[in-house]
Amino acid sequence: CALQQLSPQGLHAIFERFRGVLHEGSIDKRVQYMIEGLFAVRKTNFAEFPALEPELDLVDADDQITHEISLDDPIDPEAGLDIFHMDPID
Repeated sequence: CALQQLSPQGLHAIFERFRGVLHEGSIDKRVQYMIEGLFAVRKTNFAEFPALEPELDLVDADDQITHEISLDDPIDPEAGLDIFHMDPID
């Protein structure tokens, strides 16, 4: 699971919250079964839900460019690129 690799602490926090909701016991049975199903899927390391379907993996790993930013990083929005200019027809 890509989320498990990128943010294991975040995924753990989400499932701990689900565990808390289950222990509170004030939820509908249907919701309880859905959360229990999520725990079962997690137990199998999301084997039925690959992060990337093989037939959709069209770009070689060497050609991929990944942009990772933090919420604390300064970001240049490049507002000048957000202006449309009509190409003259020759």
